[in-house]
Formats: sequence, C-alpha cells, structure tokens
Amino acid sequence: MFHWRHLHLKPYAVPAHAQVFKAGEMDADLLVLQSGRITLATAWPPDTGLRLSRGDFDSWSAQYPQGALVLMGNLAQVGTRRLAATTRQLRAVLE
Repeated sequence: MFHWRHLHLKPYAVPAHAQVFKAGEMDADLLVLQSGRITLATAWPPDTGLRLSRGDFDSWSAQYPQGALVLMGNLAQVGTRRLAATTRQLRAVLE
C-alpha cells in the first residue's frame, strides 16, 4: 500500500507575476498549485504550491508503482477536463 506522504513534496513559493516556466524550458519537476491562480503569463495573487522533483518522483514510483499510476491518471483527467473547457471557450469566442 502506498501513501502520498511518501512523496518528497517541497514547499514552493510563487511570487506575484513570477515566471514559473519559460517557453521551451525542459523542466521535469511537477508543480502542484495549492491555492491562487496561474495564467499563461503570470501567477497572481502571490501564493504557494508544492514541487516534486523528477528524481524524487522516480524513486517514489519505483517503490509505489500503483500510486504512481493513480497520480498520473489523476493528472491526465485534470488536464483533459481543463483542455476541454478551454476548447469550449475558444469555440464560443470564434463563433
């Protein structure tokens, strides 16, 4: 049995208008926003999140492969829902 607490999530402060990722950047870390809002351009208001390095994820997923599948499946579902919502909004604007 796996526990999420075994993930080595580290606190990550996001200042107002901070650039979290740059275009073309190949960062392999997972950032989880706990509160606040992130746009394509900025994070506003300043808030916090959690950061999971690729190395820590790889170590955890080797020990808890079922947990890694659950986590990745949940991320895929969230991404799919958000992409669908964005697609609907774009279609409404273009019509």
